[in-house]
Amino acid sequence: MRTLALLLALGLAACDTADAPPYPASARSGEVTLAIGQSASLDGLAVTFEAVRTDSRCPATVECVWEGEAIVALTLGGAAHDVRVADPEARPEDGVEVGAVVVFAAALTPEPRADAPVDVPHSVTLVSYPAP
Repeated sequence: MRTLALLLALGLAACDTADAPPYPASARSGEVTLAIGQSASLDGLAVTFEAVRTDSRCPATVECVWEGEAIVALTLGGAAHDVRVADPEARPEDGVEVGAVVVFAAALTPEPRADAPVDVPHSVTLVSYPAP
């Protein structure tokens, strides 16, 4: 019985720490929005938005069983990375650590719409946080 109580206490303690997002918006150290082919500096790191690899996100005007995902090709500090577009607070595992920063692809626009033209150019918003 004591073992069960100990396991329960440890499980509850783990839930408390899991509730605190490791990358809250208030801790961001940088942000930049780029069109395909554009480059910039993000927290001193050279970043380039190369391409949209996949975009299976559910259109805003449609009910979907799965929300889908978008993956973008980035060059971060001279190295190529495919990065899932995700909210850093909800999906901290999708960040890419490069040197002293962790970079996330936080948003990809335009968001898909069933009635929108398909030839609208994309832009990605990258955000950075100090590396742990």
